[in-house]
Amino acid sequence: MSSHSGRSVELDGVFDLNAARALDQTVDSVKRGGSLLVDFRRVRDFHDAGLAVLARTIQRSREDLELEVRGLRERQHQMLRYFGVELAGHVHLGDAATP
Repeated sequence: MSSHSGRSVELDGVFDLNAARALDQTVDSVKRGGSLLVDFRRVRDFHDAGLAVLARTIQRSREDLELEVRGLRERQHQMLRYFGVELAGHVHLGDAATP
């Protein structure tokens, strides 16, 4: 079980460019040194453009906050690696990442 104690966002439906931009704004609103849990477990469809924005958001936030990600499947992990993001280090997978 995670020991997350900051803000959280639960996403559902489609993670497309608009959803990714909204998440980017949410990440921007988290204070430096803060933490954010992003739960993708209820997302049924991931668009590559949304994942590209997510990769940029993760890269940009590395120094500023702790980001915990739950619910990404192996395909999303592969796409993020393609965009240059390895979900290790400051990004924690949490206890519910699915293969």
